[in-house]
Amino acid sequence: MINSDFLSMILEQYAPPDTRVYIADASTRIHASTDPNRVGSFSDTARYILHSAKPTVIESATTQYGAGDQELVTYGTPLFFDGELSGCIIVHAQHNIALTQGNLIKAAIETAFSYHRYSESILSQRDECAAIAAQILSDNVNVEAIISMMNSIEMDPSLLRCVICISLNHHKANYFNINLNLGYQSSIERINHEVAARLKSSKYLNSQDILYSYDRNTIVVIKSFVPVKDYSKIYLSLDKICQDFEDVLDRFTSFSFYMAYGNLYQDLADLKKSHLEACKTIDIGRRTNPQQRFFVLDNILYEAIFHSLNTQIINKIILPTITKLTGKDNVVRTEMVDCAEAYIDCCMNLSETSAKIFLHRNTISARLEKLRTITGLDPANSFSDAFIVKMLALYLRFHQED
Repeated sequence: MINSDFLSMILEQYAPPDTRVYIADASTRIHASTDPNRVGSFSDTARYILHSAKPTVIESATTQYGAGDQELVTYGTPLFFDGELSGCIIVHAQHNIALTQGNLIKAAIETAFSYHRYSESILSQRDECAAIAAQILSDNVNVEAIISMMNSIEMDPSLLRCVICISLNHHKANYFNINLNLGYQSSIERINHEVAARLKSSKYLNSQDILYSYDRNTIVVIKSFVPVKDYSKIYLSLDKICQDFEDVLDRFTSFSFYMAYGNLYQDLADLKKSHLEACKTIDIGRRTNPQQRFFVLDNILYEAIFHSLNTQIINKIILPTITKLTGKDNVVRTEMVDCAEAYIDCCMNLSETSAKIFLHRNTISARLEKLRTITGLDPANSFSDAFIVKMLALYLRFHQED
């Protein structure tokens, strides 16, 4: 049963004045009563009600109340929890009051029982989901264990899934003691809990999805989809989902954030890769455009390709080209590469390139010719050379940051 303090609170709220009411458990022991002296004792009346297992008026008497005689009854009604007899309520009062109040108290307690069980099941499911997510993202994935846990909470292991990673950067306010970190950790936990609750309520998430606090600064969503042949439609859906998440996260002012998703996988053992892919996309995106918050590969396509370049391409093509562009002062002449990259980004249009980088068309043409003379790269007439110039520009940019 729910604890005695709660039952006493119910009686204070629902038991009318001048009535005797008590609540007993399945052993007939009284846990709460309008007569405090009865708490802890056992009741024969409760034994009778529990034996009959149905609402019963078991006795009557006549007593004097004010202006006239009023008939009192003792009314008992059983309490059930999950279909099991768990106790009973005994009310001694006028007939109509006894039945009304007895049934009202019964409804209040049984509703509380049901909510308590519901809360326990929700917490249990959250714990199971957290355990599933932790196992999926671990270095040693046990697929059989994951499937077993999923089946226990009616999750379908065969769905397509991907990982959405949200990286949070919590801001320290001036009122926190920076040296002692007083209040900072608890505030982060509170904020993360609120963020998770807001995201969990998204219309795009369902019972097959898992939202997991990976660490203090990272929230992971393992999103599920029904398998289809055309993955492009799912990726469009992922863009929409993440844009909705971005709107939710944007309402918080206590942190900044970055977000990305990994590839879709049907094998649970591959979801770890989806997480790593999402983290890598965030890392590339932050270095490419730190003003953005949600990164999709569409917008950092060349940067993503650059970070996956074969080492041989770097050693055989990129580095020798950089050597050719390095002067006697050991300074790389990047102005030619920057100009060529802008030219490529403007689809080889001199006028657009001139407007973009504020250089005269003749200056741009001269730098492109100088690049061709020194390196042999001619992006205007070779897609391969244009690609190499783009990768060269990215290499110089990223290594300059490092």
